[in-house]
Amino acid sequence: MRHLLFVVFIAIFFINSCGSSSTTPASDEETEKEESESPQIPFGSHLTSYTEGSILPNHVTQDELDKATSLFYDEWKNLYIGNDCSEDIAYVDVNAEDNDNSDTLTVSEAHGYGMMIVAFMAGYDDEAQELFDRFYRYYRNHPSEENDYLMAWNQAGNCENAKEGGNSSATDGDLDIAYALLLANAQWGSKGEINYREAALKMISAIEEEEINPSLNTVMLGDWTHPTNTTYYNASRTSDWMPEHFRAFQDATDDDLWNQVVETIYESIETLQTNFSPTTGLLPDFVINLDSSVEPAGEDFLEDDADGTYNYNACRDPWRLATDYLLNGESRAMTAVQTMNDWIKDKTNEDPSAIMDGYELDGDVHSSATYNAIDFAAPFGVGAMVSEKNQEWLNSIWDLVTQTGLDEESYYGNTLKLLSLIVMSGNGWSP
Repeated sequence: MRHLLFVVFIAIFFINSCGSSSTTPASDEETEKEESESPQIPFGSHLTSYTEGSILPNHVTQDELDKATSLFYDEWKNLYIGNDCSEDIAYVDVNAEDNDNSDTLTVSEAHGYGMMIVAFMAGYDDEAQELFDRFYRYYRNHPSEENDYLMAWNQAGNCENAKEGGNSSATDGDLDIAYALLLANAQWGSKGEINYREAALKMISAIEEEEINPSLNTVMLGDWTHPTNTTYYNASRTSDWMPEHFRAFQDATDDDLWNQVVETIYESIETLQTNFSPTTGLLPDFVINLDSSVEPAGEDFLEDDADGTYNYNACRDPWRLATDYLLNGESRAMTAVQTMNDWIKDKTNEDPSAIMDGYELDGDVHSSATYNAIDFAAPFGVGAMVSEKNQEWLNSIWDLVTQTGLDEESYYGNTLKLLSLIVMSGNGWSP
């Protein structure tokens, strides 16, 4: 779907309670109202150190990095947080600019982004936990028809699931929501109104059941894929390859499955880069044949003619993969992303304003690419953090990203920008 660090903290508390919703079963989500905890990893505290050898922008001070991120958060929050479905819930309005005449209100991808963002911004935003809980209630009000603990991927302007295909899940949104719940548990504990840890465990279990291929340990597209349709069942979206998330799931559940998923991801990346993008390192939006020999999908596999290219899904890959190096020291992530860095620096003559919004895997600009998009540039900034050799490149990307105004991009670019700023400013951490 398109537009779609180490930390010491307090012990996790186990309480059998979660937030309830008006349209989903509440028997296992009884709430216990206690005073909220102060954030344990407040924004700007920098309690986490990234992997040795990684870098931050070094032409501005740490205070300036934090300030640029927090100020953009304020802008993003003011524009994109929707409150009109019900006063006790919130969502990310993907059409806040009202510029595409779409009836779509939000999607689970956006919801996952929003929940992660407010968990990271706690300590700067005094309302972060309250907002997070409102996000949580919205998620619980919109379950997938396949599994109550996954989120229906698409809601329309009437605050209801879209009638055409909106009742099933999209894996990326579910992964981010589950990860955000682990962030919330680490941030505030689970003794308040919502037992974040218990909610995360239930969602992780549902993800394993519905969105992980049990025989291949691969990440599937959503809970709508089934073994009878091998085309989609053995396919994946590379931007759903979130190794840091899966390590957090393994730590929370002590289930070695998630380590196996991480191994499968890096094996697939190596195959794809070796066979299809040895010079660029670029990964395609979608891949197929994970049961045999993984390869890029063809045109119009699921979305459009760019499905087998580095486009608006895969543009998130440098952010997702580099985070695994920054937080966990995963050398395979560093290797994969540095190949991309070397290529894009050469392609643009180290001018990030020349980054285009779409590339063939061989590095040619895709025929649909039309402009320099923050959607692509900001994740490359996170990718640049893996090596000192990228220092000037990272500094340039930071300048480009921070100088691009909110009104110059839409929901997707602005949200990827904010998520990238959080990491680039040294405020990323793992639950």
